[in-house]
Amino acid sequence: MKKEEAIEYYSKRVKLYKDIFSHTIDTEKDKLYRSEVKYKLEMSEIALQALISEVEKPKLDIKPDFEGFLMDKHGEDYIGTDDMMPDAFNNWVQDLEVDDFINYGNEYVKKFIGGKR
Repeated sequence: MKKEEAIEYYSKRVKLYKDIFSHTIDTEKDKLYRSEVKYKLEMSEIALQALISEVEKPKLDIKPDFEGFLMDKHGEDYIGTDDMMPDAFNNWVQDLEVDDFINYGNEYVKKFIGGKR
């Protein structure tokens, strides 16, 4: 389901639950039913609001910093447990040669800054 279709779907659900809630009488007999409808109304409103804010939110083109780029490069070939990954990354960086740094730097610039080097 596309986001626009989901927004339309939840908009209709919210309207329906509001109508149902407003047309039920707050009696002891209908108390449980009204609470269920109210709950469904609240959940539908939350879902609708989340979808609307997601559609309206501008997409950010976030570039990793060079360290984040190196972490991604290290992670591509890393074999091990997650808890050891930070130490393994530090060791990997310390073992890089100058030429490796230059090559990774050039790759980072090409990919995220757009320059040719």
